[in-house]
Amino acid sequence: MADHAGGNFDSAEVLYEGGSLGDAPVKQLPSGLSLATLSFQDGSSNLNLRWSGVQGTRFYGAVLHNGHKGLLYHTVGVNGATFSNYNNMDLSLQVQARWLHPDLVILSLGTNEAFGYISAAQFRAEIDNAVTTLRNSCPEGTVFLLTTPPSGMGKAVRTPYRKK
Repeated sequence: MADHAGGNFDSAEVLYEGGSLGDAPVKQLPSGLSLATLSFQDGSSNLNLRWSGVQGTRFYGAVLHNGHKGLLYHTVGVNGATFSNYNNMDLSLQVQARWLHPDLVILSLGTNEAFGYISAAQFRAEIDNAVTTLRNSCPEGTVFLLTTPPSGMGKAVRTPYRKK
């Protein structure tokens, strides 16, 4: 379920893979994903989606439209994810960026790498891969990167265990 903070919306575009959303008009994208368009005659303030037909349907996001101008804001978050997770997600980063045509992308990642076992060179390579992917997928957009500084990486604090 998704709630739209500004009130009602009259349509939604849903990006997914596998299954079907009833009789909603669906456009098959070159990436193999499906883009369904849902319309709400009297408007709606929430969106409940249920897929049928295929187990393992992947939901990539929804855009809710209300006909008004303003900021369109999207967020993606996976607890514990790293740059490499997003770089290896079956092209979903590219597909979503092409679909959304963002003017600005803010990447804020790197904290999980700071406490993992990744070399500085591999970390830079993963960042370069993600930024290059986004720049190629939405060349008109600006990519703004926030990440943990190298001085904060690889400093594990060990707490000794004492039996009571």
